[in-house]
Amino acid sequence: MAIKKKGKAKEDEKPGVDPRTWSAEQRRELFLARQKELKEQNAADWKVLKSDLQEVTVPWGYIIYDNVLRLRQIPRRGRVVQIHGDEGAGKSTTAYGITSNYIRETGEGAAIYDFERTSEWDYLTKIGIPKDMCEVFMPLGIAQASKRMLEQLKAGVRFFVLDSIQRMKNRVDEKEILSGAVYKDTQPGQHAKQMTRFWDTMLDYFAEYDATVIAVNQTRARIEQSNDARLAAKYPTFTNLPYILPGGKLTRFVMSVMIELQRKKAYRSGELVDDDPFILEPNPLGGKEKGDFIATASRVRVIKNKINDGGFREGLQFMRPGIGVDDLAALRYLARQYGLIASAGKKWYVGDKENPLITYNDQAKAVQDLVIDQNVDILKALRPLVEKAVEEDQSTFISNIDIAEKAYLEGEIDMDDIDAVSGPSSTSKKFEMEVEEV
Repeated sequence: MAIKKKGKAKEDEKPGVDPRTWSAEQRRELFLARQKELKEQNAADWKVLKSDLQEVTVPWGYIIYDNVLRLRQIPRRGRVVQIHGDEGAGKSTTAYGITSNYIRETGEGAAIYDFERTSEWDYLTKIGIPKDMCEVFMPLGIAQASKRMLEQLKAGVRFFVLDSIQRMKNRVDEKEILSGAVYKDTQPGQHAKQMTRFWDTMLDYFAEYDATVIAVNQTRARIEQSNDARLAAKYPTFTNLPYILPGGKLTRFVMSVMIELQRKKAYRSGELVDDDPFILEPNPLGGKEKGDFIATASRVRVIKNKINDGGFREGLQFMRPGIGVDDLAALRYLARQYGLIASAGKKWYVGDKENPLITYNDQAKAVQDLVIDQNVDILKALRPLVEKAVEEDQSTFISNIDIAEKAYLEGEIDMDDIDAVSGPSSTSKKFEMEVEEV
């Protein structure tokens, strides 16, 4: 009678001592065994990405950002969004408007870190930020800001605005000022080192507390005297950028989303956008005379997007003095592009021609109701129709990013590297950006 040796089969299945001899099947079994062993522990660990995770999404609150740029929702999990652009393009105002929408949508508190010390509650209130749900703090240096951020994270805040990266620096000690030491032996790259220390210190805490950070940054003109720099200032192209971003490389590649604002044109009352009377209100004084400045149009461009499949896209944003981002002007602008505000003979209709939301006997009555009076009910009913048209449009808002520009913006190369590979002869009309002088 044969005697069976117990456990021999199992011993044969055990991986050898040398991990290089393990088979694919053995590696699979080891992995599954570990996953089973750590199942409960992983379920409670926020650092382990769950296959059935359903994030509570919060919209940006603007049709340009949610639909045209296809950002769809404000990213959490410690992600950072950078809004940068030239002077007067509306960077801070856009960030504050997004903050207002976030507070209204979630009912949560928010914090604005005003390193530039330019905020006023009168203006923030007009944008829609409630005083009791947002703290505006003007820190004396990065260290003080970091300490307060950690305290606010522990107090339930998970939406932060940093305005702006350019002014985020360490405070200089009084002794160094009085002795004059602060102006001696200065080393290049100090701001970049300080920002690197800040991100290295705070990113893990932002992630742990499921926070979102909106960082405002100011573009700077290239100051080197190369021929490329002169060409970039006069003829900006994707392969020869006219600006640099303060804060060093890390400030570029820690961002999950990068949004570029470029001011295109300032409009006076009575001045038409693309000869269209349905975007901005006419001059209240009547006639052909132009009144005061009432709006600024800025190109909004997504140049980095690691939160969804939106890709590189761009659209037009309208900014209003004392109001902020004018979402209804953008809605009407898009509706006109897709024929959702249009004429049929002498009459004007809103929505589908065969089944309109409303009709008007003439253009003047349509402008009065939609632009001047801003009929909320009609514009609200129009929004889903515009959103559907934008979603089905696969080409209009695509923005082509050159490889060199993308590499620079994501921190893979510096401007000197672009100069080296581009050269004056590489400037191509294909990539030229149209810039209108205001």
